[in-house]
Amino acid sequence: MSRIVDSKQIRKPENLHDALANLCQLFAATVGEDDVKLFKYHVKCDEPRKWTGTVVEIHVPAHINFKWNHSNLDHGRALGKAAAEEAIAAYNDAGKKTEIGKARFINENPAKDKKVRAQLDEYLKREGIDKDLMVKAIVQAKPGSDPKDFLEKMNWWVDARGQQVQPDDKGEFREGSIPYAVFAARNAEVNKAYDQLNPGPDLKLL
Repeated sequence: MSRIVDSKQIRKPENLHDALANLCQLFAATVGEDDVKLFKYHVKCDEPRKWTGTVVEIHVPAHINFKWNHSNLDHGRALGKAAAEEAIAAYNDAGKKTEIGKARFINENPAKDKKVRAQLDEYLKREGIDKDLMVKAIVQAKPGSDPKDFLEKMNWWVDARGQQVQPDDKGEFREGSIPYAVFAARNAEVNKAYDQLNPGPDLKLL
């Protein structure tokens, strides 16, 4: 479904051809912000059978307008492609569904998601942790486990018990939350396996 983001997108048509073009586009863009909120409410809360699928939002910039010309069409294509790629990346980062019996919304707030990813990258860089190596270390410490399960968790923030926590509306995590990779590194066997995979420079080089 598509929504109207900004009233400035709607303008007076210049001629009949332009009016028909506007009509074609408006036909697919008649959903307001309140309608989207209502849709999400029904998806999450309708009884007796709550929907448990996944919704991926694609956020197209509001300054795309309804001026019917080729340059604007090309501009819209470029911005739409970038928005779709952003949504696909968010979907891939989210991994498989983990909460049973609940609907999942992905890419609801791209700005918040970017902030969360930046915080994670900065934290792991400060700790000197490589996510791919950490996955290998965990699998080495837990033979027979599936690496894919841990790859998804590398994007998690967790509490002191390793339970996933979610950021607030501003992209901030509650005090005491740490990246899952840091949590895993605190296990002695995993830490030992990680050091074996990443021993650092040879003594001869020091």
